[in-house]
Amino acid sequence: MKKIFSSIILLTIINGCNGTTPKPESKKIVDNTKEVKSPKVEVKKEDPFEVAKQSCLAKNAQGCIDFGWIMVEQEDYDLAKTAFNLSYDYGDKDGGMRGSYYVECLEKNAKSCGMLGYYLEEGKGGSQDYKFARLAYQQAIDLEDTSSLGSLAHLYSKGLGGERSQFKATKLFEKSCNLSSEKLKYENCFNAGNKYADGKGVRQDNFKAVKFYQKACIGGYAESCNSLGWMYKYGKGVRQSNSTAQMYYGKGCDLGSDLACENYAKNNR
Repeated sequence: MKKIFSSIILLTIINGCNGTTPKPESKKIVDNTKEVKSPKVEVKKEDPFEVAKQSCLAKNAQGCIDFGWIMVEQEDYDLAKTAFNLSYDYGDKDGGMRGSYYVECLEKNAKSCGMLGYYLEEGKGGSQDYKFARLAYQQAIDLEDTSSLGSLAHLYSKGLGGERSQFKATKLFEKSCNLSSEKLKYENCFNAGNKYADGKGVRQDNFKAVKFYQKACIGGYAESCNSLGWMYKYGKGVRQSNSTAQMYYGKGCDLGSDLACENYAKNNR
């Protein structure tokens, strides 16, 4: 039913709109000589609008995507989303979702900006574009989507798509840990702890590292429990305690960290 309804909408709207690509005017060939010459044949270029339109009406997913992007350029976002939705129905789910997220991001939908960043970063539904992914993540953050903080932090940390800045990465991880309400934030607490433990982009600070590791471990992030066990094992930022280290190794192991299991076994000898 969804496919039929969408097809009717697209067919109705497309048949009522005209492409913006002007058709070439016919030209008369004037022969001012007495010599008989072969007439020049004017080759008409295909109108991209019409090609994409007819391809989409023929239920070709790529044709709908092409038509959707033409509509984006013409700022007809409703028709663009309809075309992208049809491409999803006709088999290109990633391409359709990427186009839809783009339009919704233009309409200032924070979550869609974040998802667009993910699709661009991973190369889903099109080419991989780290630079554009940064812009999408930043737009999501500006619209108060805290789930994009960690994603942008990773791009800064690795220098993908632009500047490499461990300082900015650390601050974004830290902000995600403190603000985000999603479970994903615990991974970013762990990442912030690593930055402070290693002194990357910030002054090395074991006390802060322990604080972030604790928060992530309490949240159920296994690798952070293992790191916290290591801090207690060697007295980094905390008073040295084998028993406390063993407790955290055990918790990390229970949560699924193979490394924590190995450390638990070694520390128990």
